[in-house]
Amino acid sequence: MDEIETRAGLVQVRRATPQNVDEVISIICEVATWLHSRGIDQWWPTERFERTKPWIHRAIRGELFLAYLAGDPIATLTIQWEDASTWGNRPPDAGYIHRLAVRRALAGNDVGRALLKWAEGVIKADGKSFARLDCWGKNEKLCAYYQSAGYTLVQETKVYGYDTALFEKYLGDSLHRAGR
Repeated sequence: MDEIETRAGLVQVRRATPQNVDEVISIICEVATWLHSRGIDQWWPTERFERTKPWIHRAIRGELFLAYLAGDPIATLTIQWEDASTWGNRPPDAGYIHRLAVRRALAGNDVGRALLKWAEGVIKADGKSFARLDCWGKNEKLCAYYQSAGYTLVQETKVYGYDTALFEKYLGDSLHRAGR
């Protein structure tokens, strides 16, 4: 477990377990519902995520994390060590951040930014020089958010038929190289 400081308070980040599936879905669905209410078709509301529980179980076996504030789950994110389906074949020099979602009640408290920095630290500690992420290319506010966090737009492309913006951030050369 790691602890990170945010304007909301001290947040604990833990690896998710199979018992956390409903918490992860709840956070993502809350954010998806909010996005849809603003006409942003980036994620899907509850009924589609319910059908994707097997995906979440697979992610839990990997690098799916939950963030807690005062014992309550408030955010989630995934770190992957490859992402050929979105980024194509790339050298093993990056970690890929996916599905960063923060409960709306915590919006504006730098929880998302703190989790990005935390994930970048995990990626760099694994010997990677880049953090990469993607989002729906038409979500202009989210694209601007990632750019304000130091990410550079690398490419706009189609992934599974959706307009997708690919971003990366150089983390510096690593002192060691992990064997992933």
